[in-house]
Amino acid sequence: LAARHTWRQLSSSQQEPISASILIEAARNIYQAEPLVSSVEYISVSDFDSMIDLEFVPAASSSSFRTFSTGICDDDNSFLSLPRSIISVALRIGQVRLIDNLPLRE
Repeated sequence: LAARHTWRQLSSSQQEPISASILIEAARNIYQAEPLVSSVEYISVSDFDSMIDLEFVPAASSSSFRTFSTGICDDDNSFLSLPRSIISVALRIGQVRLIDNLPLRE
């Protein structure tokens, strides 16, 4: 939820894509500060359909998703569109491994 909250906060002030690393860092900081969490195994921001890791996700307020996805353009020099995104987390609370996935787009 920390990454989703950060995504919504950043989205309220901009329409440009948001770096996935910012969202991952926000989530990691929250989990590492939680005394019950013994370890964070992974946090990723991925394409909702393919589960391929993303570098950027669209802002929630963005009406157009025609923008950079990986920082490259296609053959006719138009921007590549950003896919729907999902945050995936695996962490341990004691010996219990918890896995969760949370879509960014409603």
